[in-house]
Amino acid sequence: MRTIKLLFGFLLMLFGCGSRQGPYQKKGGVWYFNDIRVEEAPAFVPLAGPFAKSSTAGYYRGRAIAGSDGPAFAALSEHYAKDNRHVFYSDTYRKSQEYFSLLHDRTFMVDGGDAATFQYLTGGYGRDASHVYFEGVAFAVKDAASFTVLEYSFAKDRFTGYYLQEAIAGSDGPTFTGIDSHYAKDKDRVFYSGLEMGSGPAAVKTVTLAGAQPAGFVALDSGYAKSGGIVFYQGHPVQGADAATFAVQAGLPDGGDARDEKATYAVGRKLKGQKLK
Repeated sequence: MRTIKLLFGFLLMLFGCGSRQGPYQKKGGVWYFNDIRVEEAPAFVPLAGPFAKSSTAGYYRGRAIAGSDGPAFAALSEHYAKDNRHVFYSDTYRKSQEYFSLLHDRTFMVDGGDAATFQYLTGGYGRDASHVYFEGVAFAVKDAASFTVLEYSFAKDRFTGYYLQEAIAGSDGPTFTGIDSHYAKDKDRVFYSGLEMGSGPAAVKTVTLAGAQPAGFVALDSGYAKSGGIVFYQGHPVQGADAATFAVQAGLPDGGDARDEKATYAVGRKLKGQKLK
């Protein structure tokens, strides 16, 4: 087995395409990011993921980042990087007028980002000594130093909870936690958060579940939940539902998505005339 591994390694050296580090590779003395030829620059060094640096600049996907300082440039994540003066956010996008067929790069300096204290958190979030950012854009928080990213699009600081970068009114930060993609709770309350679609941009909307108790609260599938004797759909009580026998079940008669021992329900409403035997 060892002989086979050594032989395989020798063949890679002999016939391989050259030096490689992540998506960067060196062929014939020239660096490439995938199939994009990198502009000639001295002391070129691939970093983590799509970033690299040279003695003159930092790079994203093989292209120099305007205004960056190469020797001080460092990658923080797949999207964040910084040098000793600036924080950068980079990503890719497609244009509808091109039928989304071409991938474009974009990098911008994070407005107000303090390179000396900036750190990447997770999932598009970063922070410095004064601000918290999502995908390179600052948003309002009550305490940047204690800001913590939770699961299911939730976050918190020492004062309050957040959903998709929006503060949840009335929530208690120290005890706040996410339950699933929409439900969250603290020591006193349970919340349902989601996006409200209208004629304009989608807006975050959060409701506090009247009568729900954090202890023993159970989130079900398809927006349903139970607490004590109350069944909820997207944060609102399901009228007439029996919590003891209520269960979510797809493919029920008449398009129902849940049932109890007496009736079927669809999107939180009892189906008229539909009863289970």
